[in-house]
Amino acid sequence: MNYQGSVTLTKTDTDKRPLADAQFDLMNQDEELVLSGLTSNRDGKIEVPHLAPGDYYFVETKAPTGYELDNKQIPFTISNTANGKPETIEISFENHKTPAEITPPDKKKPTIEEKITGKKTELPSEKVVPDRITATSKLPATGDTGAESGWLVVIGLTMIAGVVRFGRR
Repeated sequence: MNYQGSVTLTKTDTDKRPLADAQFDLMNQDEELVLSGLTSNRDGKIEVPHLAPGDYYFVETKAPTGYELDNKQIPFTISNTANGKPETIEISFENHKTPAEITPPDKKKPTIEEKITGKKTELPSEKVVPDRITATSKLPATGDTGAESGWLVVIGLTMIAGVVRFGRR
């Protein structure tokens, strides 16, 4: 008796969610093309009925959008004997997402002025020092006992004492 079998390939992602639109070719043991352009449905399934006994394999020819193509062979065998009705081989095949491309940041985008004039704005290579700070200016430091700050404190305290004293009248 010549038994025939069938195969169901289920295409999923790494989280076991079904993937549609993956395309496969079905090859026999002699590496001859049996069926071409088999496409997974929305449930991620490809069903091939009425296969004669023998060794076969699927090869992915197009991965779903956003997933890597994995062209390794997915082998299975349809037995030449079966008890009862012909067997259905169930196969699962996983796809990995395509890694996100890491692109280097764009070079400095031109300013509006650069777009209009066509000239690049060059930044000076030296440190820019504001005009009001000169090499002879002295900035206050922690614990500084400069006379200027001392006089400001004395004047401020005198004014407060005067307001307190004359404010009570």
